[in-house]
Amino acid sequence: MGIYLLITLVYFVFLLPAVIARWTEGNYPLIVSAVSLFSLGWAGLALYRPSLFDQISPRLLLTWNALFTLSLTATILVHRVSFPPALDSPEVVVGAPVWWQQIPLGFMLLLFPVIFADMRIFLGRWVAQPTHPGA
Repeated sequence: MGIYLLITLVYFVFLLPAVIARWTEGNYPLIVSAVSLFSLGWAGLALYRPSLFDQISPRLLLTWNALFTLSLTATILVHRVSFPPALDSPEVVVGAPVWWQQIPLGFMLLLFPVIFADMRIFLGRWVAQPTHPGA
């Protein structure tokens, strides 16, 4: 279940960083560069120093996940649009975000490689499960 949830999160959020840029009115080249750089960095570390990830303690991973979840939630909350209460209400006008609304976005982009760490743990446990003959 965890693997499917991670794949869904990566697909809908980080596979298309243009969605994040459009939704948050953020700097498109900066967002794409950050997602690409952190993904490439994680892949490079996974190839050249795979033992480094075994040193991540459960407490650090839990803290990393909690901070990522908080930053993702904060990004969603500060960029939400309130819809009009009635059909005859004036239309919604969404202005440019102010600088402080981009802070949770920055933290979210900085912390999103935790998704790769979680996937590594889920796949590691899946592979390590004993197989049952005849099952």
